[in-house]
Amino acid sequence: GGESTRVARIAQMFSACGTSDVTRNLMGYRWTKLVLNSCGNPMMLLTGLSAGKVHALPQARNIMIGIAREVILASRAAGDVIEPILDIEAEGWLDDSQAGLEKLHATLASHGDALGERRLSMVADFEARGKTEVDYINGHVVRKSAQHHLAAPLNARVVELVHSLENGRAQSGLHMLNLLETKHA
Repeated sequence: GGESTRVARIAQMFSACGTSDVTRNLMGYRWTKLVLNSCGNPMMLLTGLSAGKVHALPQARNIMIGIAREVILASRAAGDVIEPILDIEAEGWLDDSQAGLEKLHATLASHGDALGERRLSMVADFEARGKTEVDYINGHVVRKSAQHHLAAPLNARVVELVHSLENGRAQSGLHMLNLLETKHA
C-alpha cells in the first residue's frame, strides 16, 4: 500500500536480521533479488569457492553477467520493472560495450570483496541435505522465460549442473566454469 510509519517500523525490525528496505515496487525488487541469487549461489556451489574467490574470476563474472541478463529479460517479458542491481540499472547489465562490461566486472569483483569468504544458502542446503533450491531460483527463470517464448540457456545449464551434483554424477570444481562458458568477455 505504500510507505507509512508502520512499514518503516517493520523494516527497522527486520534490519536486525539483515538488510531491509521499503519499496513501492515489490515485484521489481524480487526480480533484483533473483538476479543476485541466480548468479552467486550456484556459482559458489558449482565451483566450491567462497563468494570472494568466485567473484574474483573473470570467467565466473562473465557467466554471472550472462545469467543476470537472462533474468532481466524474463522480468521485462513479465511486465515488471526491475530495481537496480548492485546500484546498476537493468540497462547497464544489458550493455555489451567494452565500457559497460568493464563496469559490470568491476562491480561484481567489488561485490565479491564485500562478501569475502561467505558461502550462501545453496551451499549450506547442499551440505546439509544434498539438495538445493536451484529449481526455485534458476529453474524459475527458465520457466518464466519459456512462458514468454524466451530462452534462458545459462540458467537451464545451471539447473542441469546443480542437479548433477545433487545426484552424485559430478563434483564441484573450477571445471564447472568451462561447462557454463558464455560469449561475454
